[in-house]
Amino acid sequence: MNPVLKEYKGFIAAVSVALVGVGGCAAFSWFAYQNREKAMQSFKSKSDEINRYRSAVPPPTKAHTEQLQKQFDEVEKTVQALRSAVVANDNFSLQPISPQDFQKALNEKAQALFKKAKKDEKSGKDSVTLPVTEGETSAESFFYLSFKEFKTKPPAPEQAPILNRQLLLTELILNLLLDNSPLSIRKVKLLDHEPLPATPPPAKPSGNKKDVKPVPKALTLNAQTFEVHFSVRPENLREYLNALSSEKQAFFVVRNLKVVNSKEKEPPRKGEAPSNLNGGAPGQSNLPPTVDASTKYILGDEYVDVELTLESLTVPPLTDTAKKDAQKR
Repeated sequence: MNPVLKEYKGFIAAVSVALVGVGGCAAFSWFAYQNREKAMQSFKSKSDEINRYRSAVPPPTKAHTEQLQKQFDEVEKTVQALRSAVVANDNFSLQPISPQDFQKALNEKAQALFKKAKKDEKSGKDSVTLPVTEGETSAESFFYLSFKEFKTKPPAPEQAPILNRQLLLTELILNLLLDNSPLSIRKVKLLDHEPLPATPPPAKPSGNKKDVKPVPKALTLNAQTFEVHFSVRPENLREYLNALSSEKQAFFVVRNLKVVNSKEKEPPRKGEAPSNLNGGAPGQSNLPPTVDASTKYILGDEYVDVELTLESLTVPPLTDTAKKDAQKR
């Protein structure tokens, strides 16, 4: 044996063992580093799961379920009471009527409204200014409104009940308006509605005996919208709105109300000079050149231009299935 190797035999053995140990540690560290990302993801997933269980709401107890059902029954009872009140207040439900009878009623009501809008010598009521349709010489046909096509031609039998309901509601709205002395009526229009959303298909049974029962559908309100533009004195407008809100034959809801005063500014008080709006000398009249400066404005003599959108709400009749469910509850 080489004397050098023999002399350093122990040292060489120690170095060899150290190299093997360092290599093993390096290999272990490399494999641990490779699995670090996977271990961290697993740790985060388990940690999130534990936190979710700690903060989760416990399932309802039997007492909570009974209390919730009791509240649901009370709400349903209140809704049914409101529904009954609306139905009782609606005197314009769909009624069968022949096309000829509808046409006759249309002509009678349009003529009666036009006669009511004319000047009344006995009561001292002035006539209401009505627009004249293009191609006509008078406003006599104004109150036919959107039913003008049925003036000489009756509607289809299936349309007559719906049209008759719209006609009765229109007559009521216009009678209330004419009772409150409007200065003019510029527009009366029935607005069409978008179709109701389609009913979603029923959920397929999952085979579980403890399937949750479907929640009953909410009652749908049917609405007929009217748009009325007119001019009236402020006090008469208040009376008209009060008449609509207190009407017993139908349930009216005002959706939009736009009011524009005929005079932007109040007249000057006694002893005050008119305000200078035209850049003239102080005290100079601000009236347009075409208006006589001696014209007198009386406070409270103004009128308002009104654009009113209102709806007549009705509740559709209950179906046979809904009636049976209500009786069971």
